[in-house]
Order: sequence, then structure tokens, then C-alpha cells
Amino acid sequence: MSEDLAHQLTQCYAILSNPNPYPQKVPEITSFLMDFYSKSDSFVFLINYISNINNEVLQNCAVLGLKQCLQVNGEQLQGIDAFKSLLNLSIFPNSVFVRKNAIFYISKFISPPAVQIILQFIQSLSQSPNEIHLEAAMKLLTILLKIIPEEDLMSIIELCTGLSQLAFQTSSIDVIVSASIFRISFLPFLPPDSPSFQEYVQASIQVLIQLLQQGDSLHTDELVTVLIDFIHANSFSFDCLPLLSTCIQFLVMPDLPVPVAEQILSLTDNILESCQDSIVENPILSEVLKAYIYYAKRTYNPSDTYELSNYLTFSMFFKIFFDDEIILPIYQQIPSLCQESSGKYVSLLILDSSFDFSSDFYTSRIPELFQLLDMTLKDPDLCVKSTASFVLSRFCQVFKPSLNFEPIIHSLVECLNSNQSIEYLTCLTDIFDISAQTDSIFDQCCSYLFQLLNVNDVLFQQKVIICISSLTKHSRERVCVYFHQIFPMMSHVLNSNEESLLSPAIACLYHLCQSCTAQMASFIPTFLNFITGTLNNSVTQFESINALSTIFEYYTEEAKSFVVTALKSLFEISNVEINIDDENDFNFDANDEDDEFFEFQNTINANSAAVRVICKMFSLYPELLLQNYNDAFSILMKFKDHISGDGTLACAKGCIFIATALTKIQNCEPQCLQIINEIILPLMSGSDVETSGNAFLALSIILRKYQNAISPNILEVLSMALNGELFFQRGRVTYNRTLFDGILHLLKSLIKADLIEQIKPFLPIFQNMLQTSKSYRLRDFALEFFGDYCSAFVGILPDEMKVSILQTALSVNDGYSSIDCITKFAKTIPQFISPILPQIIEMIKIRFAENNIIVTEKCIILCSTLLNKCQVDISIFVPIILQSTPPSTLLKRTNIFLELVQFIASANNNELIIPIATSLIKLFSETDSLLKQRCLTNENLIGMKTLLQTLIPAIPDFNNLCIQVCNNDSFRLTNLQAHLENK
Repeated sequence: MSEDLAHQLTQCYAILSNPNPYPQKVPEITSFLMDFYSKSDSFVFLINYISNINNEVLQNCAVLGLKQCLQVNGEQLQGIDAFKSLLNLSIFPNSVFVRKNAIFYISKFISPPAVQIILQFIQSLSQSPNEIHLEAAMKLLTILLKIIPEEDLMSIIELCTGLSQLAFQTSSIDVIVSASIFRISFLPFLPPDSPSFQEYVQASIQVLIQLLQQGDSLHTDELVTVLIDFIHANSFSFDCLPLLSTCIQFLVMPDLPVPVAEQILSLTDNILESCQDSIVENPILSEVLKAYIYYAKRTYNPSDTYELSNYLTFSMFFKIFFDDEIILPIYQQIPSLCQESSGKYVSLLILDSSFDFSSDFYTSRIPELFQLLDMTLKDPDLCVKSTASFVLSRFCQVFKPSLNFEPIIHSLVECLNSNQSIEYLTCLTDIFDISAQTDSIFDQCCSYLFQLLNVNDVLFQQKVIICISSLTKHSRERVCVYFHQIFPMMSHVLNSNEESLLSPAIACLYHLCQSCTAQMASFIPTFLNFITGTLNNSVTQFESINALSTIFEYYTEEAKSFVVTALKSLFEISNVEINIDDENDFNFDANDEDDEFFEFQNTINANSAAVRVICKMFSLYPELLLQNYNDAFSILMKFKDHISGDGTLACAKGCIFIATALTKIQNCEPQCLQIINEIILPLMSGSDVETSGNAFLALSIILRKYQNAISPNILEVLSMALNGELFFQRGRVTYNRTLFDGILHLLKSLIKADLIEQIKPFLPIFQNMLQTSKSYRLRDFALEFFGDYCSAFVGILPDEMKVSILQTALSVNDGYSSIDCITKFAKTIPQFISPILPQIIEMIKIRFAENNIIVTEKCIILCSTLLNKCQVDISIFVPIILQSTPPSTLLKRTNIFLELVQFIASANNNELIIPIATSLIKLFSETDSLLKQRCLTNENLIGMKTLLQTLIPAIPDFNNLCIQVCNNDSFRLTNLQAHLENK
């Protein structure tokens, strides 16, 4: 060994291992070492260096250098002498770190020719079995199990058994754990009913118990990792209950160190996942839940905000056990748990973990959940409040409830006043995202959020702008009032140096395009120039693409000159290749590279958005599709099999837009068939639930025009979906809104094509959903279907089926599918429902009392149908009809409400003059863009203006009434005046 080189290495390692190395020397040293590691003889030189240097710090540095040598040139280990030298380091007496890394390198570079060398080495160790030798032997044998042929393994069983027995007789925990890991790895080679199998399992559990009693986190982690791998691979041959009992026993021990408890929780999760069939009906399941609750209470800290990892406590449990029979008794425990703060915290964790998989169970309990979340959000305990805001976000995302969130918004504002934490802002954002409209709380929230922008924290400011953007997105009117406050702020951000604020500002500006279309028109050329200039900026790329989507939708003609340039850029983005390198598990000390992950995810988001927007542009400019069809089809084919679910979902959504474009073009049946057979059908039957649902919707759009494209393959995939046989359904039919909305649209297309014989085989499935399904939403889906089906084939269906469906619809007192179903019956077979009109009227009274906006508006449409088709007296409902006009959710049905107002006015009831006028004042005080969304004809508008003008003379102080109805809001009063003056 060159003494000069050894001296240089010593100097380098001494400097680098110093807690405060000389910064100016580090680049030079790094360059020297990397040059040295790349040389062909560096590996052997370092092994000799480690053996000869009498300094553990330098030895540890050198063994890490071995890793660099192998990463540069792994072939250095192909030589027998080099490999034997590395084996010798596995029993290096002076450093545990050296031994550990040597074993690790062997495991990563082992090859079949090395097996005999390792076996000879192990046999030599067995001649002098001290603790270091036994530990190395156990670890090397564990490595060999992964590559040695089973027939060769049988020849060394005696060696394996003897060494493992010796290892278990030592007092060294390192040796015993290594022996346990070997035995667990060896179990698959033993018959499950053999004494050795049972002995090895029991011994390993005893070692685990010993480690848990000592609170040994490091060794517990090693053993748990191997146990988890074994359980997943051998769940059918392994009795998990003894191990599960051990986990429960220790999870409820108050003195078990938290890191160890986390490891046992992970082991318990994996036992449940792999052995669920043998656990689900076993009494031990309730003990598991008690242990989880106990563990969750240990993670509770009254003075701290939520810890994201704690939200995973119950996630595996409810992913596996989500049937109503299991959820109901757990849900019934919540009131007693909520008697103390830690119990409230645990209850929130339970809800959060069970929302996704038991959403049907919770659908009928939305008001109860809302009250619970409101109560916990007002709790004085910081941990409970913080957790409640997080769970409230999930509640909004999963259920998208149509509720009055004003009380909870006030509570969140109070939370922010006392503690400006990001989770409260995030919760506000999620509420705004799912709100049908935010006008009722816009003024207060907008002013408050602008005050929060004064907080001197860029991340907090970013979240505030995201929140303002969401508030803006669903405002129909008030955003226009605040336009001159919001627009200057967001456009100023575009010219600022705060890159982190750009994306939410861009999002807010394109939301303004939707609600304040006229006010934004002059800014569109500037906005387009900015967006096209930032399309290659990874930070803003995703929102810039979304902005293009909105601009081309709302300014289709004005932006037409940008279309070709935009399409070219979007195709370039969508064609960017995403490379997923295999995770470099060789790096023993590797940490997760968060920046790389986010960059990777940003690229996927941008790619996916580009595909979606390309297709949307073709739906807006269909004349361009056939010119670019091959490129569009190619990009959809590429994303059909995308590495990411975001990519396949974008492909499915893109198909919806392409389908829409194709229906606007003549003689394109070949392209429709190609899209259906090569893209849509594979997306429907594979991938994931959201992708499949969008693919069903895309197919339904094409079939509305090209009914000849209906094929047995389509009916087969539809049958699979309704029977729970699609890949992601795994034999269970559970409701997902996107999937079943897509299926319903496809069924409507089949109904439109008069394919009654093709639909008949599915009728028993829908009848079963009505009569026996425990899922409220599957029942509502069936009611929606039967409403359409009976309307289309009224003359064919037997009366008993009609009666059964109507009786079910009348018995349902939640949701609104039952109301739609009865409305369709009344519209198509009014004579059939005449005998049950009193029951229908009574049902309407009950449903009006719910004070649910959508239910109320659906009932009013039913009233209109009953009036027109059955001449029903609806006078008792006149007050609520007038109060609900114009509708706030069913905008496109506004004409039905106005027809009712016209009918009510024709009665010339003087007591109704002011209520009628109030409805019309509300209508005409709206913005032009909102009136446009109501899809009213000029005839509708002129008729309502004329009616209002005829009422004015009978109103003592019309101006004062206008001020009251408009809440003295100058913006609304100006709109009203403009509409009334515009004859």
C-alpha cells in the first residue's frame, strides 16, 4: 500500500470528519477523492487501508469510500480476491459500522458465482463461532436465501440450523436479532405444519417481545421490516393471531416508547391487510380497535397543532374494515369519546380515516357530522381545533355537501384571529372550492383575507391568495363588486419578484375571467402574452395551462389568433418524457429528495393539463380537430397507458372534449370508432375509478350521435362495472360519483337509442339496488335510471314495476334523486300518478321543511310539473316558490321558476304583489354574466320586465322596496336600474 496515498487519504478523511471542516478545502478534497474512487485498484486499496489504519473514524470514512468505488465501477467486486477481502470486513473486529456496510455491499453486489465463496466463508466461521462470526454468518445466510436454488439450500440445512441455534444461545442482542431475521426468511422453505416452522415463529415472536420490553427501537425496526415482508408473502400459511395478540398487548402499554409503538402499529396494519379474512369475524377485531384508540390518545398533545402522520393511525383499519356492520358501533362510540378533549381528537381521526371507504354510511349522517365538526372547531383546545379543520377539509372533499357553511366560516375566522395557522386557511379554501356559490359570505371573507395579506410570511401569503382564488371561483356577483380591489392586486403579483405567489395569482385571474368576463376583456391580450411567456416555467406551468383553458372558453373569438401558437406549445409540453429511474437502493444513507419529487410531480401535472387543454381547444374549435387528428390521437394513446393516474385521468377527460368535438363534425364515424375501441374502452375497464367514470362519460357523448357505434364490447364493460368486476372494483360495487355519473350518462345514450332489449339484462341489478342495497347513493342512482327508463319506455313496462319504483321514491326522505324520479313520472305518465297525488304533496311538504337549497329547488320543479301535467293546486307552496326565485343552484332551469311566477301573478292576488316584485328585483339586480348563465331567452326577460313594470304602480314605495331587496348595495341597484331602463 502506497504510504503517500494512504497519508493523503488520512488527511482528507480527517478534514471531512471534522464537525467544522475548512470550507475552502472541501471542493479540492472532494475532487481528489472522486478521482481516486474511479481508479480500478481503489477498492482493494481501501480495504487494505481499513485493515491497517488504527482509527475507527478513518475506517468508517473509508468504508463509505468503498460505496463510491462500487457505484463508479461495480465490476471491481467481480474478482475473487476482492470479494473475499470484502467478506473479511464483515467480521472486522474494530468497527460495527464497517461490518454493517460490508454486509450491505455484499447484499447489493452478490451474484450466483459468489455463492460458493460465501458458503465456504460461512463454514470457516462455524469453526470458530464467536458473536461477531455468528452475526455475520446469519446475515450472509439471509442474503443467500434470496438467490440460492432451493435444491442447493437443502444441502446446507444442517449448517443453517446449527448456526442459528448457536446464535440464539448467545447473550448478544445483535446476534439474536440477526438469527431471528434469518429464521423468518427461512420459513417459506419449511412446511407450515412442521415443528421447525412453529419453533421458528415462536422464537421470533419471543425475540420481538424481548425487544419491546427493552424499548429497543433500532432492532425492533429491523425485525418488524422482515416480519412484514414475510406476512405479505405467506399470509395463507401463517397463523397471524398470536403475533397480532402480541402487538395489541404492547400497543396499550403506557410506557412503550413512541418510536417503538409506531413500529408495532405498522406491523399491526400489515397483519390486518394480509390476514383480514381470518380477523374480520374474530373477537380480536374489537381489541385491535381499542389498541388503535389507545395509541391515538397517546399522540394527542393539547397545546400543539395536528401532526400529519397521526392521521394515518386508523387509515389501514378502515381501508380494510368498512362495512356498515363494523362502522356503526364505532360511530356510536363517538358521543362518549367526545366527553374529553383527547376523545374528540380520536373521534376526528376515526372520521377522517373512514370517510373515503364508508362514504355511503356517512351520507345519511351529513348534518350530524357537520354539527360535530362545528362543535370541535369551537373547542378551546388547540389540538382539537386544528384537527377539526383538517378533517373538515376532508369532509368537504369527500362529500361536497350543499350546506350553509357560514357558521363554520365564522369559527374558522376566529381560529385564524387567535392562531394564524395555514391549516385554517386550507380549510377555508376547501369550503370555497365545494360551495355552489360564495356570494353570501364574499364581502366579509374577501375583506378579511386581504387583511391577512399583510402577514409578513411568503408561504402564508401564498395560501391567502389561493384562498382568495377559491372564493372568487364560485362567486357569481360579489366578485364583480370587489373586482377593482382583487384585479390590481393579482395583476401586480404578475410583475413582482415573488415567484411563489405567481401560480395562485394566475389562478385568481382566470377565475375572474369566468365571473367578470366583460371587465377582464381588455386585459386578455396582456394576460395571454404573460401566460405564453411562462409556459416553460415549471413553477407556474400548470396554472398557466389552466389559464389558457379558461381564456379560450370565455373569449373564444377574441383569443382565436393565439390558438395555433398555444396548441404548438401544449403539444411540446405533453410530449416531454417523464423518466422514473429505479430508486437507488444502493445508497445506504439516502434521504428522500423532496425537491426532486415535487419537480417530478409538477412535470406530471403540467403534462396532464396540457393533454386536457389540447382536447378542450379542439372542442371549442372543432374545425381544427381533423387537421390535427393524428397528433391528438397519438397523444391520447400515449397517455392512455401513462405511468401516473393523473395522466390516464387527463386522457379520459381529454376524450370527453374530443367526443364533444367529433359530434360537431360531419362524417367522422371512423375516428369515433377508433377513439372508442383503442382508447375509451381500455380506460373504462382498467386504470382507476375516476378515469373509468370519465371514459364512460366520453363514450356516452359519442353514442348520442353515432348510435351505430354501440357494440357488445361496450355492453360487456358496462356489465362488469355494474357487477363490480372492473379491475379497481375488486368484486365490490361501491358508489363513486364520477363512475356512476358516467354509467348513468351511458345508460341514457342507450335509452335514447331505443335499445330496450340490450338494457333489459341490467334491470335486476337496478331493482336490487332499489330494494336491498345498503348504499343510499346506489339507491339514488337506480332511481335516476328508472326515472329515465320509465319515461322512455312507458308503454312497455308492466304496471307493477312502475308502482314499485314510485313507492320506493315516495319512501325516500333524503337526497333528491327520488324527487327527480317522481318529476319524470309526472311528466310522462301523469294519469298513472293521479291516485297518489296526496302522498306526493305530503312528501313535498316534508322535503321543503329540510331547508336544503337543492332539495327546495328540485321540489319547485316537481310542483311546476304537477301544475302543468296534473292541474294540481300548488297554492300552499306559493310563498316558498317566490322566496326561491330566482334559483341559486339550478340556474339553467330558471325559466321554469319564472313560468311559475307568471302563473302566480295571473291570479291577481294583491297580497302577492310585493313577493312577486321581490323575486323579479332579485333577478334583475344580477350581473349580465349571471343572467347569461340562466339561459333565458329575450322573450323570457322581456316578459318578466313587463310583469315587473305592471306591478310598480301597485307598490307604495317601489324605490324603497328595491333598496331593501338589494340590501342598499349600490352595485346591485345599478344593475337593476340598467336592466329596467334597457327595454
